[in-house]
Amino acid sequence: MNLTAGAWLASPVVRDASRCFPETEADGLVGRSHLLRRTRLTAMVLVLAGLAGCAPEVRWRGLIFEPVFRDAQRDQKVTFVYLRNWYMPACTEFEKGVLRDPEVVQAAEPLYCAKLEFDYATSYVKRWGVSEPPAIVLLDPQGRVLARLSAPIDRQALLDAIAAARAKVEPPPATAPAAPSTGGEPSAAGASQGG
Repeated sequence: MNLTAGAWLASPVVRDASRCFPETEADGLVGRSHLLRRTRLTAMVLVLAGLAGCAPEVRWRGLIFEPVFRDAQRDQKVTFVYLRNWYMPACTEFEKGVLRDPEVVQAAEPLYCAKLEFDYATSYVKRWGVSEPPAIVLLDPQGRVLARLSAPIDRQALLDAIAAARAKVEPPPATAPAAPSTGGEPSAAGASQGG
């Protein structure tokens, strides 16, 4: 049974738990009301802590490049590689800001995303010509670099790079055939038959 925070705090279990403590004045606090306030405060802290991790983020398919790239090749998709260093404030800011932006998350959804540690991915760093983290490299299914972005990377630059990369790799959406005209002007066949 899922309860909201308010319903949980008002539930008989939480209210009745305070009966264990006598109604005495201890250090200026009344036992039952103090417990109830403390329980509600604890519940609110837990709810807020839980919501803090609920921000959308890019869905990483792996921390190793090869399997993610093989899957992207198989499905003919763009590979999104994020090169970072865990100890760099610029990477942390980029992850908390740009990579959690709802539009960026939505744009990256159809891509095959891999997160690599810059210091350990030296062969890829050299191959793709990346100089420093945070960096984003977008690859086509053949492994060719479609876009390379290095710090500082803003939200709009990343969105534009993703759109351009997808346009090069993915076929354009099929357009619906034009509906036949039903009224107003005579058709070419009707005009030639007229008299």
